[in-house]
Amino acid sequence: MKIKINNYVNFEKVISKVVVIRGYIDSSDGISGKDIEVAVTESKDNVSSNGYIRLINNCFSVIVRLCLGRNTITFKWKDEIVKVIHILMDPNIQLNHLNSKYKVKPLIVLSLYAEKCQLVEFDSIQESYFSKIQTGLELLQWYFSEKLFEGGFSRRSFNICSSSNFYISIPPSKIIDMESNELWEILAREISNDEDLWDEDFKYIAFIIHPWKHNMRSNTSSFEPMSAVAGGGLALLDYKLLNSWPETYENVFLTLESELHASDETGFRTFIR
Repeated sequence: MKIKINNYVNFEKVISKVVVIRGYIDSSDGISGKDIEVAVTESKDNVSSNGYIRLINNCFSVIVRLCLGRNTITFKWKDEIVKVIHILMDPNIQLNHLNSKYKVKPLIVLSLYAEKCQLVEFDSIQESYFSKIQTGLELLQWYFSEKLFEGGFSRRSFNICSSSNFYISIPPSKIIDMESNELWEILAREISNDEDLWDEDFKYIAFIIHPWKHNMRSNTSSFEPMSAVAGGGLALLDYKLLNSWPETYENVFLTLESELHASDETGFRTFIR
C-alpha cells in the first residue's frame, strides 16, 4: 500500500490551526485502505491526537488540528506505518498572522426586548453555538488559505475573533416583519455605532436568533427564500443554519454525509452537502 498526498509537502509551513490533507491510496497490491488510521503528534510535548479521515474510492481527506511547532502526521494500517508527513506551524509566522489587524468577528444577535423565556432557552444552547461557529470558521480559514495557494499565492488567511453576543435595539415583533436588506442596514448601523465592537478592519458574521421576513428573489420560474445577505463587511445569517453545522471536528464528515437540514417558517432549507 502506498499513500500519495496531493496538497502538502513534507515540512511545509502553515498558519491555520486546522488543515485538511487530501490524497490517494494506491491499493494495487490488493490491500484495502478502509482500515487506515491517522495520528497527529506535536513535537513540544509529544502529545498525540487523532485525525479524522474520509475515504471515497481510495481518495481521502483528513482533518487534523495542529499545534505550534512541528506536527507529525502518521498514517497507519493495522499498526503498520505506511506514510509520515511533517507540517510546521511556525511560531514567528503565526505571531505575525495573529497580530494582523484584519479579522473576522462572529456575533450572535439578540433583541434587547426579547422575552425572558427566550433568553433562558438561548443560554442553554449558547456554548454549543459558539463551538459550531468556531469549528466552521476554522475550516473556512483553511479553505480560504487553500484557495489562495491553488491560485499561485502563499498560504494566508484571515484571523478569527471569539464569538460574542450583540443586542440590537429592535423588538422581536418588529424584526419578524423586516426583510433581509432592511435588517442588514439597521444591524450594520448599530455595530458601527458601538465603540467597543466596531473596527473598520474587521468583517462581521451575524447569526440572528429571531425570525425575520426573508427576502424573496425571483428567477425565471420560482421564488427562492434567502436566510442570508452579505456585503460591506457584514454577513447576516439565520441562526438555524447552525443546526446543520458540526460542533466538533470528529463530526464534520458525519455531518457532510447526513441529510440534516435547517428549516424555518419560510421553508428555507440548507443541506450541508
